[in-house]
Amino acid sequence: MAYSVSRLNRTTTAHWWLSLEKSEGRERIYRALRDLLDAGAPAYTAKPTRPALNRQLGITSSSTFYHAINNSRFKEALGHSDFRALLDRSDAMATLVAEAKIWSYADHRQGWLNGLSRLPGGSVRCAVLSLVHVLSRWAVAEPGLATVYGFAAPHSAVQDLCTVLPCEITETRAGDLLAKVVTEARGPFGVSSGAVVDAVYDDLTEILHAPAAITGMVEGIRGRLRDLQAPLGSLSDAELDAALPTWVPREALRLLTEGA
Repeated sequence: MAYSVSRLNRTTTAHWWLSLEKSEGRERIYRALRDLLDAGAPAYTAKPTRPALNRQLGITSSSTFYHAINNSRFKEALGHSDFRALLDRSDAMATLVAEAKIWSYADHRQGWLNGLSRLPGGSVRCAVLSLVHVLSRWAVAEPGLATVYGFAAPHSAVQDLCTVLPCEITETRAGDLLAKVVTEARGPFGVSSGAVVDAVYDDLTEILHAPAAITGMVEGIRGRLRDLQAPLGSLSDAELDAALPTWVPREALRLLTEGA
């Protein structure tokens, strides 16, 4: 397997979320932002403003807003990245929206991680497709947060996709792909996460079948092939033929283990 759940817990957004102080005041702001956006859905091009959020919170000053942004240190946690640069070029509301997307997606993500941990031999394909499935369910459940800022996926999901793939993919490309997932989920295909997967399957296949991805997957099983060297050496051809599935040629397997 080319990924591990422990690696998924070490992405910058995952680490930020785990270390963030979960205060009632902060969650109140996130909930107010979600309610504000939900009330405007499906006005996809509308962006929230500080005055509108203040009214939703029942306050007149933006000091609460700026206090939440400054104390979260979300942008600092991102380090030097394209997403950090994008937020630096945007207003403070964009940062709050990015945080709220991660907040609202957290339970969905944890369920996905729990599923992966119960499948220690799971494939990269399974991890990616299940990520798309979970993200599409989030998008259906969160109409406002899902659609604002160009249907951008929670950045935690973007980094998860980059982590599980066996080849290097930029966060920008991963973000574009997952934005398409969110877009499809907010459309007619949203009634079925399977239909969403079908809608983006060609894009996923292009990544999963890229030469670098194939190399990464082969490298990922090298250790297991090495583990087979001793058992293969102790079995006769007849015993090995009886033990192997019909689709696994004995000599091909031996060549692979010797090369590993």
